Amino acid sequence: MRNMRKRFFIQDGKRYDAFNLPKDFVVKGDLDLSAMDLESLPDLSSITVNGFFYCSNNKLTSLKGCPQYVGGFDCSCNEIKSLIYGPVKAAYYCCSLNDLQTLNGAPRTTEFFYCAGNNLTNLQYGPVKSLVYDCSNNNITNLDYIPKDCSDFVFFNNPVYKGYKKSLFIKDGKIMAKYSKLDNFLSRITGRLLGKQK
Repeated sequence: MRNMRKRFFIQDGKRYDAFNLPKDFVVKGDLDLSAMDLESLPDLSSITVNGFFYCSNNKLTSLKGCPQYVGGFDCSCNEIKSLIYGPVKAAYYCCSLNDLQTLNGAPRTTEFFYCAGNNLTNLQYGPVKSLVYDCSNNNITNLDYIPKDCSDFVFFNNPVYKGYKKSLFIKDGKIMAKYSKLDNFLSRITGRLLGKQK
C-alpha cells in the first residue's frame, strides 16, 4: 500500500487512523485516501466528512465502505462499475474515468456532477438537478434521462452530441438554450486524461 502516511490525520489535537475511526465520527476537513493502491475501502459508512472525501487513483471496483455524507466526493481514475454504496449527499461528485455502465447509486441532487470517460449509454439514475453536469466521452445515444434542472449540461464526444455542438441549459426538463459556457474545457481535459491512460 502506497502513501501510508495519508491514513493518519490530526483533528482537535488528536491523531486518528482513517482505517479505524470511531462509529459516527465526523471529519471536520478533508479525508484523502487517493493514490494508495487500494483495492477496497475501509468501512467508513457511518462516518461524515464535512470536507472532501478523495479515493481517486486507486484500484477500486466498488464503493462499499464509502462515507454516506460528504461535502465533496472524488472517486475518479479507478475501475468502479457501480455507484451503489457511494455518498447519498455531496455538493461535488466526480466519478469520471471509471468503468461505469449505469449511474444507479448517484445522488439525486448535487451542484457539480462529473461522470465523463465511462461506458454509459444513457443517464438513467443520474442526478435530477445539478448546476454543472458533465457526461462527455461516453457512449450516450439519447437524452431521455437528462436532469430536470441544469445550468451547464456538458455531453461532448457522445453519439447523441451530433447536431448540438454545444452544452445545454435545462429548466424543468426542457432544453431552454444551447451554449458553450465552458468552451470545451472539461471535454479537452478529460480527453487528455483518457489519452494518457491508453
